[in-house]
Amino acid sequence: MDVVYDRCAGIDISKADVEVRIRVPGGGKGTRRRGEVRTFPALTSGLLAMRDWLLAQRITVVGMEATGAYWKPVFYLLEHDMECWLLNAPAPLPSNRPLRQADSPRSTTPGGGGFHRWLRISWSMGL
Repeated sequence: MDVVYDRCAGIDISKADVEVRIRVPGGGKGTRRRGEVRTFPALTSGLLAMRDWLLAQRITVVGMEATGAYWKPVFYLLEHDMECWLLNAPAPLPSNRPLRQADSPRSTTPGGGGFHRWLRISWSMGL
């Protein structure tokens, strides 16, 4: 059975910045879901602004993808307010397949269309 989260976010964390893509319901009945992407600096002020924005959007589930330990400050900041998932990066593309812009991890962060097929949760901490 497929699980659909009404208000979710995908976060791609790097050393310098944090890219956040949200998916929330549209304005009225029968309207399409709304998506928005914002980039925040990976400094305390940027992470606090990111958290405030996610809370203002009433996000309940966050999927994070990061290399190394860069996910830890983001996780510790969000863990008390929403369900946080640490996700494994997608498998590398075959070398004989041409790379397109849509293949970029930054263009397909969790919460973006179609990314759900790639999710492999490595660790989840619920509320």
